[in-house]
Amino acid sequence: PRGHNAAPRSIEWDDAIAAIDAVRRLPFIDGSRVALFGGSHGAGVISRLASRAGVRCAVICAPAALDLIEVSKAVGRGVEVVPILKKMIAEAEQKYGAKMAEIEKNPARYGYESALTEVPNVRFPILIVNGRNDTSSPTSVVEAYAERLRASGKEVETYFPDNGLHGFYFGFLDNRGTGKPPIVTPETNEAARRAVDFIRKHFAQR
Repeated sequence: PRGHNAAPRSIEWDDAIAAIDAVRRLPFIDGSRVALFGGSHGAGVISRLASRAGVRCAVICAPAALDLIEVSKAVGRGVEVVPILKKMIAEAEQKYGAKMAEIEKNPARYGYESALTEVPNVRFPILIVNGRNDTSSPTSVVEAYAERLRASGKEVETYFPDNGLHGFYFGFLDNRGTGKPPIVTPETNEAARRAVDFIRKHFAQR
């Protein structure tokens, strides 16, 4: 899946799980070897599937709005982020009736959940691809996610190139609707190579 910045909703991962189950039943698919790949909002959805779906592995690229607490910290440090992320923080603080810094002290008290709070239940290895200059997915947020995965004993690999604007992993999306081919950079090719190698490695395991 791929899409725009927004917090994933439960209906999306419920639909995705149904899609995975349907794929497993296809006669030309080895149902024991299924991997997930998504970018931006789609990657955010997969980050929530990580504690819900039983697949071999997943590649998540620039998972927008991975955790609003960590995004809020990035904003507080002066990190440049797209306006929609600031809007999402404001809307979440209004919803929970507290600032993100307060919610972080006791997420369960506020009913706050995110990919980071669900890390202990992650069920499969993850490769995270994220450009360090991506204002839609601040690097500090995905780094916090990767660190928490490792601290919980989960398998995680990362690729954080210095030059990787939002969408570089698909070929830059600027050409959508123009009829022109995607803009492919060396970082695009490296992200693809790492994704293929990661999935191939986990498909080879028995």
